[in-house]
Amino acid sequence: MRGRARIVTGWAAAVWGGLWGTLAGRIRLGLLLVSGAFLGITAIAVVYVARLHESAQELHGHAKRAHAIAQMERAVIDGLVGTKGARGRVDLAAERLAEVSEEFAAVAADVGRLRSAVLAERGCAALAAMSKRWLPTGAEFRPQCSEGAAEQSYLARLRSLELEEMDAIVTGGGALGGLADSSIRNVVTLTLAGIMLMFFLVWRFPGRLHMPLRRLSAVMHTAQGGRTDVVAPLVGLSEMDDIARTLNSMMASFREFDQRKRSRILLDRIKLGLLLDRLPDAAVLVDRNLVVDSANGVMRRLLGMGDGCVGRRLTEFLDGGGTALERAAATVIDGREEGESDTQVVAGKERIRGTAHLVPITGGRGQVEALLIELKIHRNPMG
Repeated sequence: MRGRARIVTGWAAAVWGGLWGTLAGRIRLGLLLVSGAFLGITAIAVVYVARLHESAQELHGHAKRAHAIAQMERAVIDGLVGTKGARGRVDLAAERLAEVSEEFAAVAADVGRLRSAVLAERGCAALAAMSKRWLPTGAEFRPQCSEGAAEQSYLARLRSLELEEMDAIVTGGGALGGLADSSIRNVVTLTLAGIMLMFFLVWRFPGRLHMPLRRLSAVMHTAQGGRTDVVAPLVGLSEMDDIARTLNSMMASFREFDQRKRSRILLDRIKLGLLLDRLPDAAVLVDRNLVVDSANGVMRRLLGMGDGCVGRRLTEFLDGGGTALERAAATVIDGREEGESDTQVVAGKERIRGTAHLVPITGGRGQVEALLIELKIHRNPMG
């Protein structure tokens, strides 16, 4: 019972540790407690079952020997019944009976030792009593057989003793069967407990671990699409909440940086607009694809650009020379040096020739991010 109690106590501690670790939000601690307790208790159970099996095998071997000796005793007793006072046969049978009795006594003592040392909780008292129920020695048998009249009663007593010994063997076999059944029950109990624990983990951890990870993954995918206003929810798990707080802090930093960048871009655009308005010639600021970002009043009036010009390509407002301007822009972007291009514009009903002067504007990485184009108009209109 002590071995089984230790196993049950250990399993209860393992399940309680796993529940406490999971419910407290300490997933890593819960897994460590459950895994360590599972391995330790499984090792104890294996050793316990192995000891029971070894003891059962040893006891079974002794019981088989005792059964064989009891059968030999029955044969000796049956031989004595047919002697009817024959002196030589009686002496021979008595000597054989003495040898068998001494061997049976040794086996019975071994069985009793096993019974008291290993299987004290099995309740098989008959095995312990076997060590006190072996047959008399040959020295005690001869004088009793010589009396003749007492021979039949003595043989009857021997038969009764032999039957008691056989009953003890049968009882020992029952104890062996109970021991085997108990070992099987222990193994089945451990297996069922392990299966129940695994079902609990499979049922519990998807809601405590997998679903929060999926939510965090969805938040990160949304942020990857360019949105910085996403917030990772807190689920009450320490590890998951730490990741969520870190992600929320990063997104807050991104939002702050994006806001500062937008404010700076707006301020720079205002400054550029003021600078462009101070230029005497027509000027426009475009990106690498010649998309208009800002234009001064002279350029707007010259090309008829309204308020909706921002975001449109500059070549849409040119009657001719757009291809040459695109080639010049590509050359300036690749070489990062200023360049010029002849172009034509339509001012009212007149076709006017001009020269576009392109100035590259580099960004923080040294790459050309925008172009400042000044359009110098030649005063002689083209027919």
